[in-house]
Amino acid sequence: MKSAIIGLKELRENMENYIAQVKKGRSFVVVRKSKPIFKLEPLDEWGDEGVWEKVIDFTKIKKGGVLLEDLNRLSKKEYSTIKDVLEKIKKGEMADLDIKKLKGNDGIYRIRKGDLRVIYRINEAGKVVIMDICRRNDNTYKTL
Repeated sequence: MKSAIIGLKELRENMENYIAQVKKGRSFVVVRKSKPIFKLEPLDEWGDEGVWEKVIDFTKIKKGGVLLEDLNRLSKKEYSTIKDVLEKIKKGEMADLDIKKLKGNDGIYRIRKGDLRVIYRINEAGKVVIMDICRRNDNTYKTL
């Protein structure tokens, strides 16, 4: 969701209104003399600040949230493809992705891009949790 721009004076005069809107999920960039000075946005209850998480091994997560080992196994072309898919997920532009709900797994989905699969779920806060990134093989869906 894009942040709306409001002036500092406007914020001061209508503080309660903006607090209510932030509680509903809206974000605002506050400006003074046409320069951004801070951002108002909903508090991240889960503490992950929207960073992608990988639920298999939390000790090896890098900033992007995907296991470095998983990405190292991919070719440069595959890495680029996965990066594009993750960027689309992050921006909420999932309409043109090949997404399928997995049978027998409550709330788990897969995105298919050639031989690559991104397995994910949506957590209680509505954030995408990446569970696995792999090439399609006989064991791709057996460990879910």
